[in-house]
Amino acid sequence: MAFNFLSVALKISEESPFYPREKIVEKQKFYQNVHKHTYLKGRFDKITLAVISAALFMIVIQKNIKN
Repeated sequence: MAFNFLSVALKISEESPFYPREKIVEKQKFYQNVHKHTYLKGRFDKITLAVISAALFMIVIQKNIKN
């Protein structure tokens, strides 16, 4: 019973990729054609931005009041 490296190599080369190449190319084309900013688009992103800004503003005001 000999170990056949050729059959193992053929099996590896015949395996399908983890994610289909066509899907990857499709997603790449989609994101490369987006010419506007993709951040802060959701409603929770805007809420988070407002909360963080308000919290930083309050911290700065409190530090100025103490001094």
